[in-house]
Amino acid sequence: MNEMEKQMEMSRFGPMLVKEDERQEIREALSKIKADEGKKIYNGQGLKTLFDYWHKYFPNQKQNMKCSSCRKMVHKFWGNIASEMWTIDKGQ
Repeated sequence: MNEMEKQMEMSRFGPMLVKEDERQEIREALSKIKADEGKKIYNGQGLKTLFDYWHKYFPNQKQNMKCSSCRKMVHKFWGNIASEMWTIDKGQ
C-alpha cells in the first residue's frame, strides 16, 4: 500500500478507530467551544485538544491553529464525527 492509499484509509476509518476515552475528551472540547460561541473566539484548550487528535489520527494532513479556515475545518470535522458517527455507535 503506497502513502496515498494509507492516507485515504486513515481518512475513511480513522474516526472509527478513536477510543472511547478519546471520544469523550473530544466531546468535552466541542462543548467548551460551543460554550464560547458568539464571542468570536475559540476556546483555546478545546481547540488544542481537537488539533492534537487531528494530528494524531491524520499526521500527513497538516493543519495550523493560526489559520482561521483550518480552525473552522478541524472544529467542523470533529463536530460532524461526534454528532453523526459516534451517536450511531451508541445506538441513539
